[in-house]
Amino acid sequence: MYLIDNNHALDDESPQTQSAPKVVCINGMMRTGSSALTRGLGALGLYLGGQIQKSEARVNPTGFWEDAQVYDALHRVYRAIGLGDHMSATAANIPANRWDRPKVKAIAAKLARYMQQTIAQADGHIVAIKNPSISRLMPFWMRMVKLVPCNDCYIVTIRSPKAVAESCRRAWNFSRELSDALWVQFTIGSLMPAAAGRAAIAVDYDQFMRDPSATLHRIAQWLDVSFTTEVRASVKDFSANFIRSDLRHFIGSSKATTPKLPQQIYELLQKAALAYEPLESEEFQMRWRSLAPQMTTFTRHLDEIDAKRHKVLAKRIYWRGRSAIKDTLARAKARAAGRIR
Repeated sequence: MYLIDNNHALDDESPQTQSAPKVVCINGMMRTGSSALTRGLGALGLYLGGQIQKSEARVNPTGFWEDAQVYDALHRVYRAIGLGDHMSATAANIPANRWDRPKVKAIAAKLARYMQQTIAQADGHIVAIKNPSISRLMPFWMRMVKLVPCNDCYIVTIRSPKAVAESCRRAWNFSRELSDALWVQFTIGSLMPAAAGRAAIAVDYDQFMRDPSATLHRIAQWLDVSFTTEVRASVKDFSANFIRSDLRHFIGSSKATTPKLPQQIYELLQKAALAYEPLESEEFQMRWRSLAPQMTTFTRHLDEIDAKRHKVLAKRIYWRGRSAIKDTLARAKARAAGRIR
């Protein structure tokens, strides 16, 4: 588990230097407002990448604001470590030795070269890279940025597990159990850099949607970005024309209750977000480590959850396959009898 045993991702760690180019990584659980926030960082003048992923009308009509090359690389990592094609394919724990696979290291080297090119294209601007998958693949990501090298820092987007579960249900028909499991796994991964001393802050979805300008102003101070007249006008335009109330697809509470651990983690991070507390601070890290026993117990059950989910999917595939075979045979018999030509 990343919280307790993250040495496999941090071996031969080299110290950051202030002179190195700064790269901001926006990560956290899916459906926590990271896309809107990343677009807001663009309003601050941060460079979001050379080729942005296309939007998906049903899931995210205003855009994902993810670099397409980074997106492709992360999905190749998923396949290389045996988790399929998508970050939501499984909530199971990832064995530490999978990060050492030659194919994973090759992807890291290639992505590091692309990041070097991206930094050069940014022409002095801070680079912002957003992708929720980074949270799940954080050991890979932290090894990769050491190859760049760069001064990496992190923004962790958070949102109520209950609201995330409802949003995931509407977008992808996730069960509540799967959503909560992914919420914990993604959040644990997203906090790994802070545990290693990297600069990190949390941004609360509801706080950002209520007052995007104030949130972006705080981030600008954290990143040492000058809030010039031009930036101020850009942020004002973003707040007025990009952030809309209809983007908040779930407000309020559902009948389902949130398991204790996801709620505890959310409240811990929400408090840090509202207080502008650095996640790498010893005070926050002490509170974070106090949840280690509960997280260890929770994550032990995730493999069971994943196995049960795949068993259900296997049954669906089996019965769909049988139905297709029956239909094919029926059509063949009809064709032989001359009823279908």
